[in-house]
Amino acid sequence: MATRSRIGKLNDDGTVTSIYCHYDGYPEWTGRILDRHWSTPDKVDKLLSLGSTSGLDEQGATGDPDDEAAVTHGADSWPDTGSEWQYLWIPSRSDWMVLEVYGTNQWHVLKDILRNRVKLS
Repeated sequence: MATRSRIGKLNDDGTVTSIYCHYDGYPEWTGRILDRHWSTPDKVDKLLSLGSTSGLDEQGATGDPDDEAAVTHGADSWPDTGSEWQYLWIPSRSDWMVLEVYGTNQWHVLKDILRNRVKLS
């Protein structure tokens, strides 16, 4: 069973550019990888340029579920892909935010969530 997520970046005009990630979207995997390996503006742009993916690792996309390129949408209107988690790079903070769609439905700083859920050794 998949734990779907969307990974996006807040643009200067208030829109979001995001990609779909099919597997392992929970913070302990995708969130940890984003925090450790994809936390600079250049790396975020590179990741989004790869388009949607089956999964994510330190090198980037691990497969192509549907060859979907990154899409741009409103910050409050993420594409409905059944995603359980949404990750948002905030350039002004140089940090990732995370939202559990079917949980609290509130954005949190990813580092805070990881600190409470997994060890960041």
